[in-house]
Amino acid sequence: MFTKKNSIIFASLIMVILAAVAVVIVMLTTSGNANTAAPTATPDMQANSSVRTPGTTPATPTESASVPSVTPDITPQVTAPATAEPTVTATMTPEPTAKPTPNNKPAGNTSSNPLYEGKKVISLTFDDGPSVYYTPALLDILKERNVRVTFFIVGEMLTYTKGPSIVKRAFDEGHEIGNHTMTHVNLKKSELNVALAEINGLNDKVEQITGVRPTLLRPPYGSYNAHVRESCGMPIIKWNVDSRDWDYIDKDNIKKYAETNNISQDEAKSILVNQLLFEGYTDTDGTKYKSVVSCLRHGCIVLFHDIHPGTLAAIPILLDYLEANNYVCLPVSEMIMTEGPAPSAGEVYRSIRSQ
Repeated sequence: MFTKKNSIIFASLIMVILAAVAVVIVMLTTSGNANTAAPTATPDMQANSSVRTPGTTPATPTESASVPSVTPDITPQVTAPATAEPTVTATMTPEPTAKPTPNNKPAGNTSSNPLYEGKKVISLTFDDGPSVYYTPALLDILKERNVRVTFFIVGEMLTYTKGPSIVKRAFDEGHEIGNHTMTHVNLKKSELNVALAEINGLNDKVEQITGVRPTLLRPPYGSYNAHVRESCGMPIIKWNVDSRDWDYIDKDNIKKYAETNNISQDEAKSILVNQLLFEGYTDTDGTKYKSVVSCLRHGCIVLFHDIHPGTLAAIPILLDYLEANNYVCLPVSEMIMTEGPAPSAGEVYRSIRSQ
């Protein structure tokens, strides 16, 4: 039988046991919460600690500690295989080359170049060759006098067997070879593609023969248009003294004059050459023409043709006059460069000065 004292002892024991159980429960609960709030990261967890499970809202500071801690929204630092960024090379626009300003001041009475002080520098030019009959003899004359000129040749004349060798000889002897087109076409009346084919075709031919492309263009008949001027890539060389050898001392006119005056053709040639060079003449239509020498000035460009017998007779006589009167003959490019920059593409020259 339990006494009252025993009952009290038993009740106290029960209370101690319950308190102990309560303490254990509290300790277990606290330990479980701590493990949940701060789990120990395994290697796998560390590797993926920056990855957020899709659909999971990051924990905010005000949420209960019992909610598993989730790393705030940070862009995953995934190291991709190194891929070289493509190198972008900027295309630099080249600085435009300053175009030399041609000397277009009026030419003086004599050269301003110290090398030719007191001299009148001119250019003799010969169109439409090379002639297998007359050009070699002309080259002989020029070589003997130590005179250099500019030949504006036609591509068709290179079809003759000796044509290329004559051009090569002229080039080797220091003469300038210019472009007079392949077929002596009127560039002003031609389509641009045709005109450029005529010009470039001749340049190609000359380069094959001499190794050097022509740098000067003389349009046949002196005729061209703005499109040709802008597109040909060459300076255009005209003249300011037309000898009119193509008309007055050509073969037909010499023969006609001889028959009319009942004299030999050699006599006729001599008379006509003298009139052309020194006296001037009146044409059959009444037009009066000045003599060649009366038109000469420092810096002039004189037009002849190396395809007429009268021209071959006139040149030695003219060279004698030039030597006696302080003239110096140079190829066109060299003459222009004695008082200014080299001839420029697209510029037009009638003399030592561009237009």
